Amino acid sequence: MDKPVLTVHQTVGDVRGNYYQEKTVFLRCTVNSNPPARFIWKRGNKPIEQSKDNGVDIYEPLYTQGETKVLKLKNLRPQDFANYTCQVSVRNVCDIPDSSVTFRLTNTTSEFTSMLEFALIPSLYSSCSEFCI
Repeated sequence: MDKPVLTVHQTVGDVRGNYYQEKTVFLRCTVNSNPPARFIWKRGNKPIEQSKDNGVDIYEPLYTQGETKVLKLKNLRPQDFANYTCQVSVRNVCDIPDSSVTFRLTNTTSEFTSMLEFALIPSLYSSCSEFCI
């Protein structure tokens, strides 16, 4: 299993006749794995359960290379400014350990007014860490 790659992008849209702007952040986690990987998204150290949080969507996009899961944070809320981890696992098949990548979303990283997109590379971004569990 390769190390997961996390990319981030943000959209800012005017809602209801320019009365306010809605900011949405997309965290995309991709990994090449055989056997197929299982994805777990975490906010802080707690797994995110889509059914218990109306502010998030977790989905698999169409037409992507490798295995991909997207965490969509809809209309950013104060609790959304946190560490996010994408943990991938093949459940120790062939003694392959779990792997993860983490991104820290702050009000500083979300202030961009245009489309934001970058890949997290641990040596370039201090707010990102990649490690095996």
